[in-house]
Amino acid sequence: MPRAVRLTLFLLGAWVAACELHGLGLTWIPVGPEKWLHLGVMGAGAALCLLRAVQRREERTAWMLLGLGVLAWVFGETYFTAVLWSDTSPPVPSPADAGYLALPPLVFLGLLTL
Repeated sequence: MPRAVRLTLFLLGAWVAACELHGLGLTWIPVGPEKWLHLGVMGAGAALCLLRAVQRREERTAWMLLGLGVLAWVFGETYFTAVLWSDTSPPVPSPADAGYLALPPLVFLGLLTL
């Protein structure tokens, strides 16, 4: 695994861990604007899966399905964050649900293929 990918995974993982600790009551841990940063972390996860699809010919289909599944979730979460975050009664179904519902079958197929 390239050093840049390892560093990216480490930094993203550290931020997620800091957010969890912040949520558990350690409010002195700075985590930044979680509302938008979590989209970046999820987007980076999708990008790393898609990058793996480009790099690994023998596992291309599996990693493409996994990356597309995570990317679908990111699109759903982006819509929810941008449009429905403050809505006390968000509509169901919404465009966000399309992204959320695309994740399980794509990831399932990706894992079967892998």
